[in-house]
Amino acid sequence: MIARMSKYDFILYAGQSDDFIERLRELGLVDVTCRGWEPSEGDRQLVTAIEGRTKALAALERFRSSEHFDAAARPFASGDEAYERYGRTAQERAALRTEIGQTEKAAEEARPWGDFSADRGTGADDENLQYHMRNGLPERHSLSRHGLLD
Repeated sequence: MIARMSKYDFILYAGQSDDFIERLRELGLVDVTCRGWEPSEGDRQLVTAIEGRTKALAALERFRSSEHFDAAARPFASGDEAYERYGRTAQERAALRTEIGQTEKAAEEARPWGDFSADRGTGADDENLQYHMRNGLPERHSLSRHGLLD
């Protein structure tokens, strides 16, 4: 008996394509044509949505196995609600990480760069030193070097 042939198009991850094609051949697949695929805008959106949900699922599974998971908490009403909450939380997390980075950078820039302890200027050789403030930071100047002490 001769069966009518059907044509199917598959979009596969490159690492999984060989195994998938091999399993289809075991089922009696006759012809395989591999060609480059240029996705349409709709295809790109679909692939992006699939990748986003796959990433969200992995994050939620990690959370479920963490110590922060509360089994007695009210479950999400749907997968869409869980995905939306994941998306908002991921955005908040990214914003907080950016803010932390900016705060750490500002703290590093504000850190004093020298030794400005009170004990530093009390030595016998330092009695001719005068302290001035420039740009909010103390500077030491020798009075004798500038001709102020003779």
